[in-house]
Amino acid sequence: MKWRDPEDEYSLRPNLKREDVQKIQEWISKQPHLPKISELETILFLHSCYYSLEQAKKTIDIYYTIRTHSPEFFAKRDTSASEILDMMEIQ
Repeated sequence: MKWRDPEDEYSLRPNLKREDVQKIQEWISKQPHLPKISELETILFLHSCYYSLEQAKKTIDIYYTIRTHSPEFFAKRDTSASEILDMMEIQ
């Protein structure tokens, strides 16, 4: 999968505003528990929240909180682990 350049996103998405992306990135910089994310990641969060600033902020916060507290959902997934295989057999 080839990722787009943020400039492509701005030209393809009329509802996407640079000011909104900047506002979210400023907000993230003031949140000590959140990592710095790229402009493209910010754009994708905004797009997935229908360009709602408040909803995008909530989504970013929840995503990184869950990622911190439940890393097993995001990394080192062993699909051959017995627990996973048992769950896949449940019908």
